[in-house]
Amino acid sequence: MRNQIGAIVAIAFFLVLPLCASAEPAKSSLQLCEEKTKAFLKTDYCMDPKIPKTFFTPEFAALWLKACNPPEGEAIYWGCDPIMESQDTDPELLSLGPSEADGDSILVPVVYKHQTPYTKTFVFVQSKGRWVISDIITNGILNPSTGQIRSNESEFQNLKTNLGR
Repeated sequence: MRNQIGAIVAIAFFLVLPLCASAEPAKSSLQLCEEKTKAFLKTDYCMDPKIPKTFFTPEFAALWLKACNPPEGEAIYWGCDPIMESQDTDPELLSLGPSEADGDSILVPVVYKHQTPYTKTFVFVQSKGRWVISDIITNGILNPSTGQIRSNESEFQNLKTNLGR
């Protein structure tokens, strides 16, 4: 009888163990990327050269640093804060997350409201054992000169196209 109970407990343990092991790391990675996004947004991401090197993939960091350090006398590449999308006032932060897994990436949406709501989605990937930002995708910003709303605009691709020469 005792051996049967021990066998049942062992079987139950081995059936439940994979469920715990597979669910927990994904959840903690999602939370970690949300925490990293919050930490990044509290930094001086355009002025401190350590920030892109800490939070971004090496290729994205190199382009970001180039955009933030224009030739003397010129404005930064964006002409305004690249996250806030404004020169004058900070938009209201409406929400951060929930993050979601997308293949090998984790997406962390950050919703702001300036004149209208817009979303900056931080795309995290694993690089050298760390979760780092590989891109920032913009949705919902109105371009005043064209009247069109930006949709799925990749910051990495824009920087690579315009500064990656």
